[in-house]
Amino acid sequence: MMDIGWGELLLLAAVALLIFGPEKLPKAAADAGRMVRKLREMASSAQNDLSPGLDVDGLRKDLKSVTDLHPKKILGSALSDKPANSGTPPIQTTDALPARPQSAPSAGPKQAPAPMPTSTARRIDPDAT
Repeated sequence: MMDIGWGELLLLAAVALLIFGPEKLPKAAADAGRMVRKLREMASSAQNDLSPGLDVDGLRKDLKSVTDLHPKKILGSALSDKPANSGTPPIQTTDALPARPQSAPSAGPKQAPAPMPTSTARRIDPDAT
């Protein structure tokens, strides 16, 4: 159990006798025994209560779903061509410019329209709110 030899046991008994005195030592020993027994009962009942209801596979699944909610994973899967681990399709973004309002034709020289952006990827700052 605790590898206490006879010499150490006698030393502990002498120290306990000096601390508690001969009148209170039996009551202190009985109280200590009751406390140890109660602690063992509480530990065994807690172990019995937790053992049958412990669903390790369910806990692993829940932890996996929580790790899928990390913002960097969500953004990375949204910007990649592959679908995310959770089975949801990536978010489609368009970089189309808003339509220009039609104005009345002017008599002046015509200007060339502004060039359209050629890149379809958009940089998203994960730290922005």
